[in-house]
Amino acid sequence: MITKPNHLSSTPNLPLAGTTALITGAGRGIGRAIAIGLAQAGCNVSCVSRTLSEVEDVARMINSTGLPQGKSFLCDVADPVAISALAAEIRRWIDRPVHIVVNNADIARLDAVEHTSDMAHWNRIMATNLAGPVAITSIFLPEMILSGGGVIISIGSWNAVETVPFMNAYSVSKTGLLRFHEILEYELRGKNVNNFYVVPANTEASII
Repeated sequence: MITKPNHLSSTPNLPLAGTTALITGAGRGIGRAIAIGLAQAGCNVSCVSRTLSEVEDVARMINSTGLPQGKSFLCDVADPVAISALAAEIRRWIDRPVHIVVNNADIARLDAVEHTSDMAHWNRIMATNLAGPVAITSIFLPEMILSGGGVIISIGSWNAVETVPFMNAYSVSKTGLLRFHEILEYELRGKNVNNFYVVPANTEASII
């Protein structure tokens, strides 16, 4: 049985009390840390991953602390149909708009273009790293605007501006994501939606 979170956090003194966040790739690494940090700041947190067991662990950790609620959701952000289903599930879980979207899920792959005869991996990286964040933004942005504002954050990479051999697809996807945010910044002027492309320091990551 799903219990909907209250409109207000049980800890109203926290800076983000009563808000709702969605984090993709929330099961490990940067995404996991962001999910826990936003919960500690007062957010109800939608923890999203294509590996359900990982985000279930994060949600349990959040819920065990007495913080605002965490809920795990299974979704492959490379699949537009799955993203639409995710939005419906979150709306059934909580009766407030999503105020913060963090596009963290991505795929990195070492490869050389001369060996890329099968475009399946290239297309998969583009779908996950670029098309996925755009689709998620397009679904949740209208309700942010209608509710008075929000925040959209995508986790980027230095590969967007630095030349890194054998990371062609990943670099192109992150460059496209950067340009998406740069253009979105102009489109969102006067709508009280803050828009960030964040480049973290080097972290441990899985490369396929």
